[in-house]
Amino acid sequence: MIKRYPFNFLANHKAFTLLEVLVAVSILAIAAVTLLASQRQNLAGFESVRSEFLLAHLAEQKLSELRGNPQSLETEEAGDFGPNYAGYRYLVKKVSFTRVGLEELDTIRDYVSMLEITIFAPGDKTRLKLQHAVFNEAALE
Repeated sequence: MIKRYPFNFLANHKAFTLLEVLVAVSILAIAAVTLLASQRQNLAGFESVRSEFLLAHLAEQKLSELRGNPQSLETEEAGDFGPNYAGYRYLVKKVSFTRVGLEELDTIRDYVSMLEITIFAPGDKTRLKLQHAVFNEAALE
């Protein structure tokens, strides 16, 4: 004898319909895209901070060189940091105190040099500029 099933035999069946599966997959896809976009933004921010840190490190390195031998700088010096920092360049200028708003210090220009150091990242997209006073001990002798 043939067993007959009622018309609504699937009504009690516990399974997902195609529509439910599509909605769940869509929600997961939106969440994955959002997470990947935020991760990309975090990496871009990290790269920016790393670049700024490297610029500050190179500026400090150049300033240390100039502190050790301030007489070596006449008026302007430009160059790069060698193969270890390919593409990074610097520009060092000796500026007057009046240019930076310290006119009253212009009388001590023989003893103190005001330096403006600019560090350029590859492609000149980012740069760091700082001003620093360097004491010239040789002028005292």
